[in-house]
Amino acid sequence: MKLGDLGERKIISVLSNITGLPYKDDCSFIDNGDSYFLLTTDVIGQKTHMPKGSDPYLIGQFFASINLSDIAAMAGKPLAFMTAYSISPDTEMDFLEDLEQGMMKTLKRYNTDFIGGDLKEGDDITLTGIAIGTQTKKLTRKRSDIAEKQMVGYTNDLGRAASGYIFYNEILFSIDEKDYKDFSSAMESEHINVNFIGETWKGDNIIFDGESWSEIEDRGYEHFRPSPHMGKIS
Repeated sequence: MKLGDLGERKIISVLSNITGLPYKDDCSFIDNGDSYFLLTTDVIGQKTHMPKGSDPYLIGQFFASINLSDIAAMAGKPLAFMTAYSISPDTEMDFLEDLEQGMMKTLKRYNTDFIGGDLKEGDDITLTGIAIGTQTKKLTRKRSDIAEKQMVGYTNDLGRAASGYIFYNEILFSIDEKDYKDFSSAMESEHINVNFIGETWKGDNIIFDGESWSEIEDRGYEHFRPSPHMGKIS
């Protein structure tokens, strides 16, 4: 069976049976006493993430943002960032320089140090990022913590976009109702804008297309499929 027939979630589930990974969160985390070190990695490719004519500066911003967003999704504070590039020798040096400038602007905006990486020759352009962050255990948000009687919140402004790229600065999360005011105060001290929009609910994941709510099957967008599986909620 081909990967396109399975979808991303099923692929991850099958591989998890081999690796034995006990959790499915946005970041891996390492115990550090009263806090966690948060680690995440994300990759973008020329064919799937860089439409012809894309501004390399914006690609660099997008590349950094999608990695740092995983740290943010667990309410973490980013510390450092590394890269691994596989790039065709036919790529213009100006393209790579502009890409790095865009990446560094995003890293500096979130006080994240660039600490090195790797560069290899390849057939096209594949960029891999590794982000490292930290947060106290009390404030770290895990998917496994989501339950009833919690408040759903988000950071930044929902629907923010720039030049055809959606920058994932809008992070949804949940927090116990009794703790959400203390959590808000803690996020405010870190200059992170947090808003609460309601309570958690049971049932299917849903998406709003501007006119109606639709069910999303398989728990989210499937990157290996040509389009997400959706159906109207009656």
